[in-house]
Amino acid sequence: SAERRVRVVDDAVPEALLAELDARRLAAPVCVDPAKPSDGIERRHFVDADARLEAAMGAALGALPVCVAPRAKFLEYVGRRAEMRPHIDLAKSVAWLDGTWAGNKHRPSTSHTWILYLSDCLAPDSGATVLLDDVRDDPSSRAARVVVVPRRNRLFVFPHRTPHAALPVADADHKVIARGELFFWDFDDR
Repeated sequence: SAERRVRVVDDAVPEALLAELDARRLAAPVCVDPAKPSDGIERRHFVDADARLEAAMGAALGALPVCVAPRAKFLEYVGRRAEMRPHIDLAKSVAWLDGTWAGNKHRPSTSHTWILYLSDCLAPDSGATVLLDDVRDDPSSRAARVVVVPRRNRLFVFPHRTPHAALPVADADHKVIARGELFFWDFDDR
């Protein structure tokens, strides 16, 4: 089942790739939606055009062959006690797969969210990503099924339909992540 596909991997990608991601984040413009109030989180988009991030994640996940959507984003929690309220993620179309994959059986959309932490949060539970049983759960309560604390180079993968939230970032901490979507090639993870 898809629920068994929750993975946390430390030292997930080579340090040189982390440094490249840091540079790409700093060079990318902040995306601003004037129709939305600021939530204290800056978003920047990027594309894994050469699939180096996909290759590194595939290696980190071992025997689980993955296909990572090339479009992803950086989230930088800059506001005081910035957090992400409980929600679920939406699947993305796999329309980026070109004709070379036409003979392979694959999903019509992504199934999992990936988060690669690009910074450490040192205060207890500061900026932690929590998986919940229900989107109405209080993420700060002990209702969380899984609590993943931000550590640089920690990869966290979980099914899109899993309710989750990001706890407030402590004033002394700085949370930065890269995030995107993927699916597993074995096709039985619907």
